[in-house]
Amino acid sequence: MADTHSRRAFLATTGTTASLALAGCSDATNDSESTTPSDEPTEDSGDGEDREDGGDGEDGGDSGDNVSDDDTSTNTSNTTNTETETEKSWIENANNYSGIEDRTGESSVLIEVGAGDAGLSFDPPAIRVSSGTTISWKWVGDNVHKVVAEDGSFESSTDGLTYSRTFAEPKEVRYVCAPHQGVGMIGLIIVESG
Repeated sequence: MADTHSRRAFLATTGTTASLALAGCSDATNDSESTTPSDEPTEDSGDGEDREDGGDGEDGGDSGDNVSDDDTSTNTSNTTNTETETEKSWIENANNYSGIEDRTGESSVLIEVGAGDAGLSFDPPAIRVSSGTTISWKWVGDNVHKVVAEDGSFESSTDGLTYSRTFAEPKEVRYVCAPHQGVGMIGLIIVESG
């Protein structure tokens, strides 16, 4: 009987410890993001956002956006055709998708967050832009939304804001609404040199 009781106590303690460790990690992420209502890539390296991304081993934590842009563009140039097909098949599942809008040559592009009858779409959901274009997401719906890069390179803090990013390097960026990704609230930005 003593062994059974000891095993139960051990398992309960281990489960509680693991839960507390994970809860502490998620609280730190929410705290750092709630202090950043809007980000530009040059400002991200000093606000703590890159420390969160540094865990994937690519960023290094200090200047993650610049390093990440270089790493991504190198990978993209090696497998452009495969990634393009993958990106197109992925974005076809987006709400409100009817093709990739060509917005190359524009210095800034606005994407509405919470568009559509149900408020669960990006409008437009897929765009092609030139490098150096500033993308701004503007909340227009009543639902709570959070714009998050699928690779973790950026994340908006809260809804009710305009969140902006400038993409300096050619690459393909998948992004989602964190709470509504499962119902098709996804988007794609294809950044071309130009």
